[in-house]
Amino acid sequence: MSANSECCVKDFIINELESSNIIGRCTMMKKSCHIWYGTQGNECSFGSLVTAIPTKFEKMSIGTVLIDENENNQQNDLSKKLSTKYKIQVIISSSGITESSNDDSMMLVLHKKMCDVLNEYYTKP
Repeated sequence: MSANSECCVKDFIINELESSNIIGRCTMMKKSCHIWYGTQGNECSFGSLVTAIPTKFEKMSIGTVLIDENENNQQNDLSKKLSTKYKIQVIISSSGITESSNDDSMMLVLHKKMCDVLNEYYTKP
């Protein structure tokens, strides 16, 4: 897989957490990706939504929260980190994630998983 193909969709599951399993889907395109994740067993719906995009004026990508049902900045920080690393627009949405389950350890595991998934697509052949 490489960024030369138009679009790639990759489903993932994270079962390394004590609280619950996280399922998700990453849709990767040439200059952007959309990441959705939620807890396994809950209805798949549209919840929080953040986006980040690289800019030539700042080292770190700029990001914003579009919809936030949990009032935390962890997803926004993750979108900015991934956007800066891969130099693409990153959109992240989640559902079924409560404030208590959206902890630092979950975000670290999610960040690692997203890097693994994005590396497959955005590395040069």
